Amino acid sequence: MANRFYTLLLVPEKSASVRRFVIPSWMVNSGLVILFAAALLSVLMTFDYLYVLDRLKENKQLQLENRKLRQQVQIFRNQMTSVEQTIDRIDNFATRLRVITNIQDQFAQGSSPSSNAPSLDEDEKKKPMNSN
Repeated sequence: MANRFYTLLLVPEKSASVRRFVIPSWMVNSGLVILFAAALLSVLMTFDYLYVLDRLKENKQLQLENRKLRQQVQIFRNQMTSVEQTIDRIDNFATRLRVITNIQDQFAQGSSPSSNAPSLDEDEKKKPMNSN
């Protein structure tokens, strides 16, 4: 048969009065269960804390990598802007060159520049012959 009560005696060293506490067994059993649950909870919380610390370390590394990648993307954007500006300048130069040389967009119309350009024979026929 199980004990229904536990008796706790406190015997002081100098005084003569002994204190006696009678505790029901259900309270002792409940206290042990609560103590075990608290110990288990503290172990779980410790492991979770260590896991969070590891994730925090990984998070800092990812933030650093992310910052480096953002800087590289910004560098690539600047290079793309520079390339676009250079292409715009080249297009502008090509347009000016066509205007200066009085060439209409022959390539867009499908004719080759050699078919519309005068040949050397035609140029020579137009020039008067000089006898020096």
